[in-house]
Amino acid sequence: MSLKQLRSLLKDKGVDATGCLEKGEFIEALLAAGAISAPAAASAGASAAPAATAAAAATIAPLAPIESVQVAELDAQHDACASALAKLAAVPTRGALERVLRVYKRHFEHEEMLLDRHLYSAAAKASAAGVGFSAEASARRSHYADHERMLSELRAQVAALPSAEHTAPPAFVDKVLRDFEYHANVYDANYAEPLAARLREGED
Repeated sequence: MSLKQLRSLLKDKGVDATGCLEKGEFIEALLAAGAISAPAAASAGASAAPAATAAAAATIAPLAPIESVQVAELDAQHDACASALAKLAAVPTRGALERVLRVYKRHFEHEEMLLDRHLYSAAAKASAAGVGFSAEASARRSHYADHERMLSELRAQVAALPSAEHTAPPAFVDKVLRDFEYHANVYDANYAEPLAARLREGED
């Protein structure tokens, strides 16, 4: 099935394909919405065995609730990450991994900008100058290092899959979800109150 035919099918079925760029991603969107069956997806161009994909999804625990960080724009980005992860758990193809990678990058870049501007400004300046050590600098360094670790692991798995329709190992997908839960509910929870307070001060 061509991309044009897939887009037409998405429109006919009323399936939201926002953010979909590649053929495998369009197929994932149809599968996730229940608009086509797994055998139909296979005939449309998905290379992974449908039974294997269904079995993989069954072994991946759903994402746990993510606590609010009291900053609306960051909470919205966490919701976008959770949505991309839910799609990955349902249909763990390379295309779904690439979507998670894009959403993560946008979120991490924006979050680090806010933190460096409002909470870690002294640590950011010290880091740029290559001097100084503080609890703030340590928190900033470990937080950003965890961002890079998650991105690096996703990039490595994407590189290991030959096409957008090939699937990632269930154990890896489950780890991606567990890592996001921990990062959001531990690392991000640590900055929630102080960052929200600094942002409120800026509004006064």
